[in-house]
Amino acid sequence: SFFWNPNYIPFFMSMFIISVFKYLDGKTSVLFFHVAGIILNIMVQMMPQSIVLIPAFVFILVLFKKLPSIFNQIMHVFFQFVMVYPWLHYYFFIFGWENFVPSQKLYKGFTISINEYMNYLGGWVLNSEYTTYLAYGTNTYPYENLIDVFLKISSFIALFLVIYATSLSFKRIKLKHYLNFYIVGNSNHYLTKEKCIIILSLINFSCILFLLTGMQMVSYHFQFLAPVLALKMSLLVSFEKKYKKLLIFALSFLILIQGLFSYWRAFSEYKKPYVTDIGYSDQFLNYFNYNCLEGSAAYILDPRGLHFFITSRGKNGKKYCGDLILVLKDHFTKSEIIRWFLEKKYTKSDLKFKDYMIWTSVEYL
Repeated sequence: SFFWNPNYIPFFMSMFIISVFKYLDGKTSVLFFHVAGIILNIMVQMMPQSIVLIPAFVFILVLFKKLPSIFNQIMHVFFQFVMVYPWLHYYFFIFGWENFVPSQKLYKGFTISINEYMNYLGGWVLNSEYTTYLAYGTNTYPYENLIDVFLKISSFIALFLVIYATSLSFKRIKLKHYLNFYIVGNSNHYLTKEKCIIILSLINFSCILFLLTGMQMVSYHFQFLAPVLALKMSLLVSFEKKYKKLLIFALSFLILIQGLFSYWRAFSEYKKPYVTDIGYSDQFLNYFNYNCLEGSAAYILDPRGLHFFITSRGKNGKKYCGDLILVLKDHFTKSEIIRWFLEKKYTKSDLKFKDYMIWTSVEYL
């Protein structure tokens, strides 16, 4: 996977969950408390939205009566401060706030987090070739509507499983004397499947802060939930006996939909890659230099418009190609404007690259 912070968050989140489980299980060393906090600090620096995990972590420690000693708490705060100080120093003493002009509002409304959470559960954005924060995605033409229906079904199935597991968890949490939270039937200090589900539900429920604050959210901001949701659903099916068959069917159907879409998406992107994708741009440059003399130019035509791509550096190319227009066959079929533009001003060439049609300004090529 390419180096992008959200791609690595699930790994650190998995390590955080393991550390929390180890610390809460019996009389485990306080070392795991410090490890969990340090990992949490790393995640917050990689993705600030994961800051909602801090109050969730504190509440879990209070609920399970596992707050460490005052000495360990002070030492932990010191560790956290040391780790975050470079960030604080930069923004307090170096960053030019007087020249800073925010491009977006922090507050986006209460519904934005709900929409993006559902988007994350089902991967709706993966069915969109062009979005606000994505130059290009999977080309799903001509199956957009069919894929959209299945992804939305999977979103609601996942939401049902999440809500059901959360409701079971919250039924076990009681309040006594104002701030004295406790778990009903928590007679031992060892973790059970039910307690693990409660922990995961509290972590997941921390996202309610996004709703209450109306923060600007995008689906990948929920990436820290990937191991949380997977483990939570698996434990739910294993723990709940009353509706076990229904839950197994729902989870299996969810996995089937998401799995089939993932394999189809991988196959589609292999058969119809974008020429600007990592690796394919170099392949096209070699193909371009081999077939066209220096001075020939290549442009990409898609539903967003015409974009300059690259210039040939070929010294021993076969001929001068003029201006080449690359257009995906799906885009050509889908867009009447693209067809009109190409057929009026350009000539279809015999050059081919992957699933692209190549048109030229030269009359014969």
